[in-house]
Amino acid sequence: MPQGIIRLIYYNTATFKLDPVKENMLRIVRAGNLPEDRESVYYVNVKAIPPAPAEESANTLQLAIKTRMKLFYRPAGLKGNPMDSYKALVWKKGVIACV
Repeated sequence: MPQGIIRLIYYNTATFKLDPVKENMLRIVRAGNLPEDRESVYYVNVKAIPPAPAEESANTLQLAIKTRMKLFYRPAGLKGNPMDSYKALVWKKGVIACV
């Protein structure tokens, strides 16, 4: 893990094969105490690697696709309505600050 990164959540799903038109569940588990006085944002990274082609002689291009999703955690005891939080944002050139 890169320096300065703290893992507070982890995925509880091993590598799996996903057939076409099928679904699988990704279980996310809390691994520590999350802040209770503010919202937190985490990144979920999912990588899709295509299967190797059956015939070796054909020229192929294979791409692994990484999807990064934001996961927001809002403690139950936090005051205010999350749907109104955007009103407290102050926009400055190159910076977003919450007041």
